[in-house]
Amino acid sequence: MSWALFQARLRDLRISCMSVAENVGARQCELWLKCEFAMIEAMPRVLIVEDDPKIVQAIEKTLSLSPGFSTRWISDPGKVMGEAVDSKPDLILLDVRLPGGDGRVLLKTLKANAATGRIPVIMVTGMASDGDKILGLNLGADDYVVKPFSAMELLA
Repeated sequence: MSWALFQARLRDLRISCMSVAENVGARQCELWLKCEFAMIEAMPRVLIVEDDPKIVQAIEKTLSLSPGFSTRWISDPGKVMGEAVDSKPDLILLDVRLPGGDGRVLLKTLKANAATGRIPVIMVTGMASDGDKILGLNLGADDYVVKPFSAMELLA
């Protein structure tokens, strides 16, 4: 579920809850919302660090083949550490070539930080040489997926 879809669902839940509160009572409505939030919170969270919206759409479409993922997209490398610390994603998909930063430097920073060091990071990049792959893995990437990628490869 993308962040925009999550926000839309939350808005719809609040509207639905307000409209049925008169019939079922405020307490029932509150319990219903807590259940919905618990289900959403239980979904594995994937932080996508990518500057190309088309690639993000492809990744989100791929992840939707296996229901239950919540995604958040960031294109600004300067905001990734804060987001990773705050949201504690279950997985980070990281591009190497980002405007204003290098994904490899960001990977090294993520892995060196106590709050983010255990988060699995998969490099998703167009840099396909053996040297690029080895460097990414040596810097701490848990896997390395070359663009263009197949849905099955990314889900594996």
